[in-house]
Amino acid sequence: MKRTAVFAALLPITMLVSACGSGPTNPTAPTATANFQPTVPAGMQVLANRQGQWLPATVVRQTSATSVVVHYDGTPAEWDEDVPFERVKAREAQPAQTLYRPGELVLAQAQNRLYAAEIVQQVDARTYRIHYAGYGPETVENATIDRLQRQFAGQTQYPVGSALLVNVGQAAPMPAKVIAVVAADQWVVRFDGLTAQYDQLVGANRVMPPATAAAPTATPTTAPTAAPTTAPTAAPAVTGTAKTAPPKPEVAAPAPLKVGDAVLVLTRNLYYPAKINAAGATANVWRVRVEGQTADEDVQADRVVRLPDPLKGVKYKAGQLVFIEWHGVYAPGKVVKEADSGNYKVRVDGATPDADEIVPVKRLRPR
Repeated sequence: MKRTAVFAALLPITMLVSACGSGPTNPTAPTATANFQPTVPAGMQVLANRQGQWLPATVVRQTSATSVVVHYDGTPAEWDEDVPFERVKAREAQPAQTLYRPGELVLAQAQNRLYAAEIVQQVDARTYRIHYAGYGPETVENATIDRLQRQFAGQTQYPVGSALLVNVGQAAPMPAKVIAVVAADQWVVRFDGLTAQYDQLVGANRVMPPATAAAPTATPTTAPTAAPTTAPTAAPAVTGTAKTAPPKPEVAAPAPLKVGDAVLVLTRNLYYPAKINAAGATANVWRVRVEGQTADEDVQADRVVRLPDPLKGVKYKAGQLVFIEWHGVYAPGKVVKEADSGNYKVRVDGATPDADEIVPVKRLRPR
């Protein structure tokens, strides 16, 4: 998506909120009487430590003999911060040929399990930012290269996208699709109609072509795994025994989007207010104008959601999913509890409880 700096591809929301706390920190401007000679050049690429995470940043200016203002890569300028030297280190020189490229689908090791993941960006010579495939945009973390591996590139009976049936210990196998190839006879599969938390690593002894059996509708009895956490040191964990999802309440389907509608456009982990001006040049594409921009752009329909109206006369409930407005953009999150009249404690998706924030109701939209 082409946009100005504030609309550049942002780092995942975990960095913006979990790493940066409940709000931006205003950088301290250098005083006119500062008695030092700058030793760190502006524009130098560094890693800045923010609550235990080393995040890619760029030096804006030196403010004292022992501190600099840094700009966190891919974030608005509001997040610039004055940090002491002990929280800054030079970035390792990246190799001329990186091991993985952004957008590449790889296998990521977490708690003795393999997950399909997408490379978001290279952090340093040994670390990549990854997003777990099939999970929300907030499910990202930094992973070192010893936890990553490429998919098997040799001959296999079931390449990525293949439909098959998987024996899950029931009377009949379940239909699934291959989302990653681990070895010639091992695959990561996603069951039809189920979410990524049910993905499993299966071997040749558990699979068969779809034409050999009828497709059942039951839920696999093996335990699903929880979504990988966003903490760089954390890992996905097995929850409990899988249960059939409860029936969805019967509600009226929302009206389809149309030209003229006010919408939110997802860019990485944030939603930007926009307006649909026309259908795109191809199917499943809308031509939108993001607020503050001077040109339209085509975006995939799955990145566009209707801008919900604020709740009127109804209170938000604990656990309710919301959009949280921040400086004109919206972060996905949930209500923790009502703080007091007209205010709510909220948590951005992927953030930890210590990053909870009290916000007025006017900054919330239901989702």
